Formats: sequence, C-alpha cells, structure tokens
Amino acid sequence: MFSWYSVSVSYSISRSQLIVQVISFVVCGAGVYIFNRHLHNDQRVIAKLTQEVQYDALTGARNWMMFRDDLDRVYSIVRHNRQAALVVFDVDHFKDVNDTFGHLAGNQVLMAVSSTVQHILNDQGYQDCLYRTGGEEFAAILVDCSADNAQRITEICQTSLRKLIVRDRGQHIQITASFGITTMTGKDRNATEAFRRADKNLYQSKNTGRDRITISAG
Repeated sequence: MFSWYSVSVSYSISRSQLIVQVISFVVCGAGVYIFNRHLHNDQRVIAKLTQEVQYDALTGARNWMMFRDDLDRVYSIVRHNRQAALVVFDVDHFKDVNDTFGHLAGNQVLMAVSSTVQHILNDQGYQDCLYRTGGEEFAAILVDCSADNAQRITEICQTSLRKLIVRDRGQHIQITASFGITTMTGKDRNATEAFRRADKNLYQSKNTGRDRITISAG
C-alpha cells in the first residue's frame, strides 16, 4: 500500500544572484540592440553601394554597365515572341552648352533632361528604364512596346524637352535632343546589333538637322 506525502519546496534567491541576473538581462538586451543597429547600418551600406554600382551619380539614370546587362536580358526575352523597343538619344549642341555656360551648367542640363524623360516614362508605365550611356547620351529600353508606341512616347519626350528651359545665373538654356528608335526582335544575332541600329538612327537624326526622330524596325 502506497503512502502519499505533500512536499513543499521554497526557493530563495540571494541579492548577489539577483544582481547577476539583472546584469545578464541588460547585457543580452544591449547585445540584441547593437546587433539590430549593425544590421540596419549594413542594410544602408548595401543599399548605398547598390545605388552607386547601378546608377549614374549625376543624373540618377541607370548606368552603362546596367544598360549592357539589361539589354542582353531583354534580347533573351524578345527571342521568345515578346516585343521591345530601344530608344537612344543625346542632347543637341551639348559641347556648345559647356563652352558657353560652363560645365556646371552642362551638368544642370543633363540632370534636367534625365528627370524630364524619366517622369514621362514613368507616366507611360515604364519604370526605371532610362540609362545614361555616356556623356550627353541616354537610352531607354521599353519592354512589351511596339514601334508605334515607342514613337508616340518619344514624341512626347521631344516636345517636353523643347519646352524645357534650364536657368543658370540669369541665363536661359534651351534644349533639344535627337532620337533613334528601333524594335528588338529575334532576328537580331545579339543585343549589340539592335543597339547599333538604334545608334545609326540617332546619327541619322543628327545629320539631317537635329531635334528629329528616326525609327526603323528590327
């Protein structure tokens, strides 16, 4: 036959043990805080480095390296029955702007052109697709865009740039740009072939008087 006993256990903690536990809790909490702070700082550093690697510091457009990568990626897309258009353009008489008003004014022009065109592209549903490919030259890759739609959007850009006036130390700088457009198709041997065709159209626009749009299909 079993007998049951009631056992009462009391637990006491000394003052020194309590102090140790409080200190441990504080140290642990501080460690978590420091870790989270470092993590947040690391994320900010990564975001800053990504911005510097992928975007042009002056204009905020994506840079030449990203243009090459994205153009190759889009080329692989159009080979599977998708369509895309490539628009290249540069600022007319930009050397004269630098020579007459100075390089700081030239920088203001580039920033104004980039901002104007990027806002138009955003409004038309093409996000983050403007690139500064060098100097006063830019490009836009428009995925799922027909030749007609690319020309329509480019005409909006052309008209907006004609109306754009950059002010520098009381001087007014008027801007125009020359454009070349081509469609990208699976017929191209590679993405560079499409870019060369668009670039050729750009120089056709420049050679026939500037402030013009030249377009050809792929």
